Amino acid sequence: MNDLTSTKIEFLKSVGAGEIPHRNKTLLEHLIGVSEILKEMNAPEYIQDAGLFHSVYGTTYFHHQTVSDRQVVQDLIGEKAELLAYLFCALGSMPTTVTNNEIKEFVKDKSNYVDLSPNISVDRQREITLIKDKKIKDALMLIDFANSEEQSRAREMTLEDAYNV
Repeated sequence: MNDLTSTKIEFLKSVGAGEIPHRNKTLLEHLIGVSEILKEMNAPEYIQDAGLFHSVYGTTYFHHQTVSDRQVVQDLIGEKAELLAYLFCALGSMPTTVTNNEIKEFVKDKSNYVDLSPNISVDRQREITLIKDKKIKDALMLIDFANSEEQSRAREMTLEDAYNV
């Protein structure tokens, strides 16, 4: 782990991510796990950083908002990484079925990234497919995969855990 990564992790600790429950571990452990999976996949560092911060603003499924000041996060991880983290948090948080006008109202600050098709059913994966910018779409797909993979790995039990041996 390099000094920059340590600084980012120390920031997450300072805002309480090490104390916030996330499934059967802490939010900090989950965030580090997602970032490590992205590193294993040889994702660029800014995508790894986005993975490290992917749910700090709260998500559809994880409602705790650890940080609210986007500028603080942007100063720490950079503009590209922060935008990805922000979009990941915002994606999937619209109602299940929405009209074009409702989408426009909801995504006024991300309308350059999302295809505003009328009457679509929305979840995070669906919204990612609607993103026009290929680099952003690809990066969010990687983060979404790493997020799911980290949670899947956390559910895997060892023989010792399963059979108490």
